[in-house]
Amino acid sequence: MVSDKEDLIQFRIPLEIIEEDGCYVCSYQPLNAHGQGRTAEEAVSSFKQALRAVVEICQENGNLSEVVAQLPNSAIEGFSLA
Repeated sequence: MVSDKEDLIQFRIPLEIIEEDGCYVCSYQPLNAHGQGRTAEEAVSSFKQALRAVVEICQENGNLSEVVAQLPNSAIEGFSLA
């Protein structure tokens, strides 16, 4: 779990939010993270939860650095794991 200040990871991710049948959906394919909700705000909140889960799973698997290294440079604002 990302908990220490040194373990802070910041992403600048361009999200496209689309409405489908009264539901808002956003996703970021490079991390296979998705969110949905009844409003755009709910979709983004759901996406943030999904992104946190992806990061936690990668940390548990020991491959977070490898996953982040594969992201486009524009997506990574800061990356540091002590």
